[in-house]
Amino acid sequence: MWIQGHYEAAPRAGKVDVYSGDNKGHTPLLWAALRGHKVAVRLLLDTCKVDADSRDNEGQTPLSRAVSCGHKAIVRLLEYHLDRYGAF
Repeated sequence: MWIQGHYEAAPRAGKVDVYSGDNKGHTPLLWAALRGHKVAVRLLLDTCKVDADSRDNEGQTPLSRAVSCGHKAIVRLLEYHLDRYGAF
């Protein structure tokens, strides 16, 4: 399971819009960071080239959500990505 509706619908739909957000502005990357899905975060950053510094409707980023949830491995991954590539 990944990210409310995005991942679960992917096999049925054949593809997922990795840049889309839900009604709160939560993108697949933000949901993956929030839920602690490191593999999904890495896939979205490395393969899909999503914006690592996108913001939801509350102004929170995937990094800030990962920090608040205590997902240290994802925090390190996002910090590395932002240091190396910056925001898109």
